[in-house]
Amino acid sequence: FGICSVWTSGSDPDGEVKVEVVFKPEECVKKSKKGDLVNAHYDGFLAKDGSQFYCSRTDKDGHPQWFVLGVGQVLKGLDVGMMGIMEAFGQIDQDKDRSLSKAEVKHRLKLDYEKDGKPRDDPFYEKIINDIFRKSDHDRDGLISAKEYNIYEHDEL
Repeated sequence: FGICSVWTSGSDPDGEVKVEVVFKPEECVKKSKKGDLVNAHYDGFLAKDGSQFYCSRTDKDGHPQWFVLGVGQVLKGLDVGMMGIMEAFGQIDQDKDRSLSKAEVKHRLKLDYEKDGKPRDDPFYEKIINDIFRKSDHDRDGLISAKEYNIYEHDEL
């Protein structure tokens, strides 16, 4: 699950799509580019009134959408927003033990939201964390290993 996937956005040169950058890691080893196979959970909102028109967590049995980046397989906003995203595992793994605890994931989420002036209450973070661990902690040991994080069937946030 690349937390960046959920939180990273871009802009459309034609001005047709409005996207917001909520989180961007300080360091990046690999960025997504046109032609990459990516997957993402996403929510779609109308710019005119903010109403939600799509949520990947409630459609298609809650599975993220796989697509080739930059070739028009998905909504333009998703294509634009996913361009240049970065892998986030190393940014989240504070103790560098090659696994992510719920505390590490929560810490990262809180930092990102607070940094952007959008702090949330604990139930908000817990809902996201529980979703991440339900789908990614395959051996149910309470940690997401680097291997679990990087498997092909892994859900993006």
